[in-house]
Amino acid sequence: KGYLRTQKAIEGEVTALRAQVGKRLKGALHVVVDAKANKLYVKKGLKLLWQADVSVGRGGLLADKKSGQKWQFVTPRGEFKVIGKGVNPKWRKPDWAFVEAGEPVPPPDDPSRYVDGELGAYVLNLGDGYLIHGTKNEELLGRPASHGCVRVGAADLERLYKAIPNGTK
Repeated sequence: KGYLRTQKAIEGEVTALRAQVGKRLKGALHVVVDAKANKLYVKKGLKLLWQADVSVGRGGLLADKKSGQKWQFVTPRGEFKVIGKGVNPKWRKPDWAFVEAGEPVPPPDDPSRYVDGELGAYVLNLGDGYLIHGTKNEELLGRPASHGCVRVGAADLERLYKAIPNGTK
């Protein structure tokens, strides 16, 4: 009973908020990543077109004792745009990947930084080093497992790549 009373009490407020959000979105195609639920939603205005399980940043902190540099493995919150897309991207391993593996950090342009196949068949670039990309560990989808990027299964990644143009929020 208490739940139903609460639902009834906030019904008008929810309706008003949905209307405000609907006006702001203007029926535009957009992607929403729910980092708590590890879900990606493709929407047009308020209408859900489809959804996918994803993995977002697992949290945690890595510190390099040598350089003093620190990295926090979270998926950033906020509004982003797809600033670029690619097919069969090479991953440029950042410093943290070498530190995490206990390996020496090579110079910035060293060929050992470039890895084929790590990001899946497609990539959507959100800027500042954050990507929506594939994963070799699809069994981890639905749980936080990445270093900050949004990992998507191969079939959903291909669908996303084809459906979402550059500039999409």
